[in-house]
Amino acid sequence: MLAGLKGTLQKVDLTDNVIWLDVNDVIYEIIVPQYSLHSFEALVDSDQCFIYTYYHVAERNPLPVIVGFLTEKERNFFKKFLAVPGFGPIKAVKMLSIPIEDIILLIENQDVEGLTKLQGVGQQIAKTIVAKLNGKLTDLIPEGYTISIDERDTISPVWNDAIDALIALDFNKRESERMIVNIRQLYPEVNTLEEILRLALEK
Repeated sequence: MLAGLKGTLQKVDLTDNVIWLDVNDVIYEIIVPQYSLHSFEALVDSDQCFIYTYYHVAERNPLPVIVGFLTEKERNFFKKFLAVPGFGPIKAVKMLSIPIEDIILLIENQDVEGLTKLQGVGQQIAKTIVAKLNGKLTDLIPEGYTISIDERDTISPVWNDAIDALIALDFNKRESERMIVNIRQLYPEVNTLEEILRLALEK
């Protein structure tokens, strides 16, 4: 299996979610997750760009498909996600419209409603994803993403105040909790209610 490619990133196609990687004068067209497109843009024309890859070819569709990732963790998550019935590599990569850390958090917290916001995921598919993967992704959760959005008693008062403020602004409870926990992990140095709410509303 093709596990990775190293070369010069020549092009990022924001419309089709593909990149062109020149490897020793052979140009590979690689499908990448939507959320990572801008990160790939920053690597255009850089030499020796390494991309973790998942290579797929099917008997009924012999045209090879190469899916690319910036980290090995993203690739490992993708391989596990393919275990969900009904997801081939193309459909799966199109579903990845938000970072995998956020998707893992949704799955581990059995947040079916949150998963339905992903492209091509309805209620039934979201329930299948949770049933298949819940509890099997703990090795991929980075430090800072281990707190459940339901464990409000483990969060300091200012973060709970921020959750209550968002609810008062007509955000639903679960969405507010998920947003604040995410901000808490991304910006642990923030310690005022005003700054937390500013970051939340920007998201």
